[in-house]
Amino acid sequence: MKRRHLLASTLTIPAATRVLMAETPAAAMKSRSYRIGVSTYSFWHFDEKTDKWRDMGKCLEAAADMGFDGVELLQVQMLDTSPSILNKIKRRAFSLGLDLMGYSTHQTFLTPDKDKRAENIIKTTQFMEEAYTLGIPTIRVNTGRWGTSKNFDELMAHRGVEPR
Repeated sequence: MKRRHLLASTLTIPAATRVLMAETPAAAMKSRSYRIGVSTYSFWHFDEKTDKWRDMGKCLEAAADMGFDGVELLQVQMLDTSPSILNKIKRRAFSLGLDLMGYSTHQTFLTPDKDKRAENIIKTTQFMEEAYTLGIPTIRVNTGRWGTSKNFDELMAHRGVEPR
């Protein structure tokens, strides 16, 4: 092989590699147009024998084992939200091939108490910071309830309609 041909062929390899790599995600998306995710809420009471919340790592592993593409994290299920733990969760999801697609939060703005509403604004801001650290692009803000139903089961028995 002449030097000229060798040089020409080695210059086309990186260009071809870039083209193939750029097309791979798009090709993958065409073969599977819908990506499916699950909330860690779904794994909350996976083991009926205990009342403990499941470890976030176990939830991620279960989601990956079941073939999900992504996971929505339930914030109240997080026992530790320190940056090191959030980064550990983020790293574990990445290693399992899971997108962290959402962050579900709970607070209540349905109160006449101005201080309680302000407190929940601060909580929501903190939850947004946690989602940012985790690399999660969306946050679900549950605005709360009036608190006039004695429990969640009663609220669901009335189809989510709660008297003021």
